Amino acid sequence: MRKHFEKGTILFIVILFGIAGYLQLSIVKSTQKLRGEELVKTEQYAQKIATLIRQKTDNTILETLEKNRGVREDLNKILEAFLTKQFIYMFVLYQDANGHFRFLLDGSLKKEEKAAFKEIFIPKSNKFVEAYTTGKMQIIEQKKVGDTEDIWMTILYPILVDGKTEALLSLELSSTYANYLNTFNSPLMRIVHWMQLFLLVSMIMLIFLAYRYYHLNHSLTIDKTTAYTKYYINNFFSKKKITEYNAFLVDIDEFKDINKKYGYAFGDKLIKMFVQRMKNKLIYGSKIVASGGAEFLIFLPKTTHDFKTLTEAFYKEIKTIPYELDGHTLYLQVSMSALRISSESKLYSDVQRVLDEHLMLVKNKGKNHLKIIDDSENDKLKYGNLDYIKEAISERRICCLYQPIVDITQDKTVKYEALVRMIDRDDTSKIVSPYYFLYAIKDTSQYIKMSKMVLEDVFGTLEKYPTVQISMNLDLNDLYNAHLMEMIDKYLKKCQKISKRITFEIVEDRDIFDYEKVNAIFGQLRKYGSKVAIDDFGSGYANYAYLTKLDVDILKIDGSLIGTLLTFPERSKMILHSIKELAERLKLEVIAEFVENEEICEILKEIGITYAQGYHFGRPAPIDHYIK
Repeated sequence: MRKHFEKGTILFIVILFGIAGYLQLSIVKSTQKLRGEELVKTEQYAQKIATLIRQKTDNTILETLEKNRGVREDLNKILEAFLTKQFIYMFVLYQDANGHFRFLLDGSLKKEEKAAFKEIFIPKSNKFVEAYTTGKMQIIEQKKVGDTEDIWMTILYPILVDGKTEALLSLELSSTYANYLNTFNSPLMRIVHWMQLFLLVSMIMLIFLAYRYYHLNHSLTIDKTTAYTKYYINNFFSKKKITEYNAFLVDIDEFKDINKKYGYAFGDKLIKMFVQRMKNKLIYGSKIVASGGAEFLIFLPKTTHDFKTLTEAFYKEIKTIPYELDGHTLYLQVSMSALRISSESKLYSDVQRVLDEHLMLVKNKGKNHLKIIDDSENDKLKYGNLDYIKEAISERRICCLYQPIVDITQDKTVKYEALVRMIDRDDTSKIVSPYYFLYAIKDTSQYIKMSKMVLEDVFGTLEKYPTVQISMNLDLNDLYNAHLMEMIDKYLKKCQKISKRITFEIVEDRDIFDYEKVNAIFGQLRKYGSKVAIDDFGSGYANYAYLTKLDVDILKIDGSLIGTLLTFPERSKMILHSIKELAERLKLEVIAEFVENEEICEILKEIGITYAQGYHFGRPAPIDHYIK
């Protein structure tokens, strides 16, 4: 890379010098050409004026102007008319017998500036005499002199009659016109000279910058621990596929205690030894990235070696072998998580997130341990990828499965709960739980699209089966989403008969603070005959406060309470009895969730709970599986 950089720099300088030389030559030629063209135009301009003067005076300029004041005034006005932004003064002179120049015509616009006829004119250049005597046009380039500071150049054009100078036409060009011409002359040349100087300075600067570049690049890509930086790995995986690697996340436990006991200088040396030992143990092509503190993210190329064996050997090497430094012998406590990256992974940051989660679990359980993440965790990377979910929604691989809710006193299905699922792209027989994808699209437009598909499925099922009742889940964010609630309201209003057979189960993942607002939304849902249920009652956020502040129809008892019926039967029965009795007084239906077997079902009958749901009665399946 360095070699290419140096060659590129040299080539760049050479090209710039070539451009500068070419510009200099081009400017000289174009300026000469432009000046020549402008002088030709000016001479043609003067020639036209001289011709007009000769015509008006019948080639007897002095005699006619002396005798005919009217012609003189007309010609003065004509000269005034010829004045432009370029030619700011225009007058005609003649030389008397004594050799003095006198005014014949003056085209000045201001009366106070206009010279009188035959008023003497004192030239400040011998070019006047030269032009008069030789009969050839002369050019006077003037600098800032007295009242003529706005004049840049004077063109002296002899008016000839029979080859003899009868008068001298003076055209005075403005400094504005000079700026126009000089834009292509000396300023441009100065620019080229400055450019050449700039290139010389640039060459020196580029040499310096090349030196600084390598130091900066080193600091950006290599951490003080000698591991790579996040900047480096971001660039690396913009060109490489994450699926070609597996990953470790390694952290030295309580490294701050080592710094505190032995000092930061000792800690820096130790961590460099630690990184070097990891490098020695890892296969060729591995990348160690400093993730912060004493934590390192490692990507190692996939090989034919057994991942578990390789991981355990690496962990043993960095943890169990002592570190000898400055007369001290240390054994490090190291926490580590490892992941075999699936072919569906897209971003290294997603891989790091999964590794972080499991490393945190290791630390919470006492640290100093290795966690090889189960391959099922790759499902989080695959199905939690937003692009994958978008594709599933666009291809309508979102569906609803239905689980029966049973009246256990009559052994009769009374309702079905609609449960959203995603169909795997590569294996259509594989159904993906919302656990993997729902959180990823919360508060996005994709969530609204998915919700619309669920509503279409639910209302389509209700329309197809006139006797079926269905429950569907909404969470608090859904209730606060105006767009989604507007969509639900349209469905309920359009299908009012169907609306009486639908129940909205409110799933809570946080506290309700505005009960008045939530009750108003419940009223909107119940307006057309629908019911509202509180899901997961008795655990987490869904508590007894809901019964006093919210107007609902059904309580669904959380599965964690149902599950304790076999492990803590007496207390669990008492709690369920109290919920059931309270619900009866409030005229609420009660449904027990997660009923896994007949034993739990019999206990629920004993308690007096009428409705139940769980694998004992049926797993989530297409509605046609239950309704023949």
